[in-house]
Amino acid sequence: MAPIEGYVYVDNKSVTIDTGVEFAQQSHFSADSDGYATYGEKRFYYNGALVRGVDTPIQNANYFTINDLTGTKWVINENPTVDGDIVYSINFTSNNSIWSEFEFSTGNDPVIKYDFQTSVYNGDSGIWTSQAYRLISITGGTDAQNSTLISWLLSNATQVPVVDLTGTEWLFNDIIGISSDIEWFINFTSNANSHTGIGLEEHHVEMFYFTDYPVYTTAYSEDLWDDNAYKTISITSGTDVANPDLIAWLSQNATIQESSSPSISIGTLSLSSVYCNGDIAKIILNGVTLYEKIFYPITVTLTNATASQSNPSIIAEDGTATLIYTFDGTNYICPTTSPTVTGATGVWTKDSDTQGTMVLSNATGNVSFTVAGEQALPQLDTPTNLSVSDTTASFDEVENAEFYEFYVDDESIGTYTVYDASQVGTELTIENAPASQSGNEVTIE
Repeated sequence: MAPIEGYVYVDNKSVTIDTGVEFAQQSHFSADSDGYATYGEKRFYYNGALVRGVDTPIQNANYFTINDLTGTKWVINENPTVDGDIVYSINFTSNNSIWSEFEFSTGNDPVIKYDFQTSVYNGDSGIWTSQAYRLISITGGTDAQNSTLISWLLSNATQVPVVDLTGTEWLFNDIIGISSDIEWFINFTSNANSHTGIGLEEHHVEMFYFTDYPVYTTAYSEDLWDDNAYKTISITSGTDVANPDLIAWLSQNATIQESSSPSISIGTLSLSSVYCNGDIAKIILNGVTLYEKIFYPITVTLTNATASQSNPSIIAEDGTATLIYTFDGTNYICPTTSPTVTGATGVWTKDSDTQGTMVLSNATGNVSFTVAGEQALPQLDTPTNLSVSDTTASFDEVENAEFYEFYVDDESIGTYTVYDASQVGTELTIENAPASQSGNEVTIE
């Protein structure tokens, strides 16, 4: 099965995909040099699908954490820690048997037990009853979402896509990890030839493919492949097809291919905001794009204005973005005229003198605009000593007033422009006032 390829830049917001894949803020995983999600040196699988970034490498990536063990498969480390005395209710298979309890016990010896009676690992001796018990496939259970158990597995096991390599095909990474001398005996084909095993040699950083043991072909040496065709292997059988160390090593250094991976049922993945080299959020499953969206950055220049901390910094090509700006209201007020927006459609609303809202949509590229507060006019005093006689109004002017407008019954009947600010007690004859308005109250605004 192809990896679930994807990265998300959601500006600290959650995005739920129709398939049930959920992106939320977490910060448990990082990315390795190949752009794969890792925990420490371990890659992460979900229901048999390797999750990795589209871009390589991913920069500043905080990948996802698991919140449900259902459907996951694990290879427990050779020497795991035994944490206290506790029984976890999970349903799983291991060593061709079905179990419902995973237990830590620190009685006479620290041990791990399956279903209470069966001790599978002794912490004092560091011995497993059978290496096959290191491989577990979890199907559910009350504690499938237990965070303590999840944390223990992440620290003491490697998540893998399969627990038996029979019939699987793998594509090795460009660079593989070789940290010991070891041989595994599996029957496989690669580069149009049949082989009977794989050997690793730490000193020279080499991997060999045995053709007829001990006869071998060098497939990889010092970070270089002898032929890229050797990167693909198709496994048919062999003594070590269920070897937990081989399965864990393959899971960290190769990608299982679609033709051989088991079917999966996607549950819920909790992912962080992942910052990558591109601006596309994408998830691909089995070669089918489940989710893809282009995001554009929003750049705003502020002059005598303040942006809300909740304003988004990106906008999806088919989405909207609402941004709020505030003004002090004393020296500068919200402009009435809309800022000019490039890269998207912008609708500006003056909510009040102290706040304005920009709604962006139809983004076609990087979005930018400028928000500038308008200089507020001084607040004038109210004219006093107003009197009206027939069509003549007199009043005491106020400082800094430039003109006055007269209203009768909310209808403007004339204006008066100040030519000499020193005038006091000005009398104004209102011409052409309707006779029916004679004697009505005059209001000045």
